[in-house]
Amino acid sequence: MYILPAIDLLSGKVARLTQGKLGSKKFYGDDPVEIAKKYDCFCLEILHIIDLDAALGTGKNNLEILKAIRKAVDAKIYFGGGIRSYKKAREILKILNPDDKIYIGTLALKGIDELKDVKENLIVAVDSKDGKVAVKGWKELTDYDTIKFMENFYGKCFGFLWTDISVEGMLKGINFKNIKKVVKASRQPVIVSGGISKFDDIEGISKISPYGIVLGKAIYEGKIDIKVISKFNKF
Repeated sequence: MYILPAIDLLSGKVARLTQGKLGSKKFYGDDPVEIAKKYDCFCLEILHIIDLDAALGTGKNNLEILKAIRKAVDAKIYFGGGIRSYKKAREILKILNPDDKIYIGTLALKGIDELKDVKENLIVAVDSKDGKVAVKGWKELTDYDTIKFMENFYGKCFGFLWTDISVEGMLKGINFKNIKKVVKASRQPVIVSGGISKFDDIEGISKISPYGIVLGKAIYEGKIDIKVISKFNKF
């Protein structure tokens, strides 16, 4: 199981939101590149980078930061946020290395057959609340059942990023029952995100063997020591 530290970009800085709400933003340092280099030094093999400005439509372009991080670290990068056209998907992939990946959510609703030549670089982002899929930066809740939605993409992507947005950024723990249901139902790799706030959460999730977990606010708020967690990467 991989541990993916989160670097969420907002106005050129690293920020975390609670349940994706812009008004809840809290910044953690001014230099995303230096934060990425710190994680790289701990030998964490994958960085989870999200462009919140692109996802929420705030107008800031953070691609230059992405380029700088890509040049500065050896770790793989899994990148997402606002990738809502095939053109932008390919633009991002040109910035990244061949073994990096991009997250697509809203774009997946259009269909991803046009990107079948890069399917191993695609991770479908499944943002879920009460068993339903949310899109457009979590602002719109659809009628799509989470597990049935995932079934549409088997064989068309590398895997899934599943986020429980009901607990995302709240540091109140995970909904283990929901996580287990999604991970066990999927025939492809699943990265779990949302609510992971203590080492016990990590140990519990590791027992159902997802591909990885995303750690964000818990690291920045000192709830989980990245120096310790890095030793357990790939449980």
